[in-house]
Amino acid sequence: MFRQRLEGLPKDPVFDADLTKLGFKCTPSGQFVKINEPEEFFDFFFTDNARWNEVRKEAFHACVRRELYQRLATANIRPLYLPQLSIERPVQEPHLPILVSNPGVLSKHVVVIVNERVQDLAIWSYRILCRQGGINDGSAVGFVDHLRSVFKGEEVLADSPTSTGILKTPNAQSDPSVIILNPGQLLYSHRFNRALTYASWQAFPRESAVHETPRIHPEHNTVSGNRKSEEHVKFVFNNVLNNAQYVDPEAQLYILGIADGGDSVVELLNSEWPKYCSRIAAIALTQPTSTSSTITDPALASFLTQNAKSWMVSPEPFNTLLQKPQPAPTPISRSFSDALNALPDTMTVTVQKSVVPTAPEYVGAEGLVKTESQEIAVVPRGEEVDEIKEIANEIEEWKQDVICETFASGVSDYHENIVPSIYKHVLEWFREVQMEKDG
Repeated sequence: MFRQRLEGLPKDPVFDADLTKLGFKCTPSGQFVKINEPEEFFDFFFTDNARWNEVRKEAFHACVRRELYQRLATANIRPLYLPQLSIERPVQEPHLPILVSNPGVLSKHVVVIVNERVQDLAIWSYRILCRQGGINDGSAVGFVDHLRSVFKGEEVLADSPTSTGILKTPNAQSDPSVIILNPGQLLYSHRFNRALTYASWQAFPRESAVHETPRIHPEHNTVSGNRKSEEHVKFVFNNVLNNAQYVDPEAQLYILGIADGGDSVVELLNSEWPKYCSRIAAIALTQPTSTSSTITDPALASFLTQNAKSWMVSPEPFNTLLQKPQPAPTPISRSFSDALNALPDTMTVTVQKSVVPTAPEYVGAEGLVKTESQEIAVVPRGEEVDEIKEIANEIEEWKQDVICETFASGVSDYHENIVPSIYKHVLEWFREVQMEKDG
């Protein structure tokens, strides 16, 4: 029997995480461009071999992350490792980092960012970061710079009841604090002693180019208390945001929840709203999937309708109001069988932002092709009742049930590009909320 020996298999590609060796440089403006062709950016399709492209991309991303974290460190935003709550990286002990600003300086205002579960820490969009937008628009670097230009510094007294005693001066001046959660890097490698995303795990060195990805052990390759994104969000809220060593108990929290990261925040608040209701000032969401039917706490539902906003992928101009939350359940949420039994001659349904095929054989059905809320009268004709039910059920499926005012993001392609498009507007809105609360 013939067999293929390991030395006969194609070797796994190796690319050093060195920008110069990869042929790139970082410009003063934060763009990553080719050394020999400064007008050219990173191209994933370097070869026609998927494995080579994947490993090279991860090496390039490692360089990008290194530059990003160095720039954030100069702004006093540094890692805090979980679950140890240590500013020093643990040695051969499962951990993952979040980013916190000004440790020991307790601000009255804290901006909390919860990214989506497929992204690296503090990165919004590699698509933008690796191209014209650069490190400022594609990551938290530009966000932090704009935050500090919008908000004023807050005075913190060293002898305040919430002081940790770490302050170096009697009257330290603190910008609004920033805490960036990390629901993406939930895998842990003992070999490299670091947390990483699933995409980074896929690019791990292998015995050969044709070997499978190293297996993920559900316990040994994850971090206690942070094995899932929902667990991670809950851990940070309970052990960092609710910890006077890191956040003033009287501080106002301004939350930016990105995609499924925002859904995790809403889910947590729905179960623990009394604990945080007095502390959260405003919530901004991007591409949320939470609906009003998932909110069981009436107080939270009321808060979201008044103090939260979301932005979605849409062809509409930036900040166009797409939809408002329903103040109460609408007739469309009822059973359509019950509706037909109650109204044998005429059925009225409420349609919001729905588009359905025109059906001239039903009286008024042509009016369903609208973009505004309206009531449509549909008159059954004998044996056509079942078909009317089918159309009505389609309307119910297409009906959007939002939890807060929803706006167009100015992005019509990838939802990961929403934050670079809206973050300045969001921070200015946070500032307006802060000024209203402070009087």
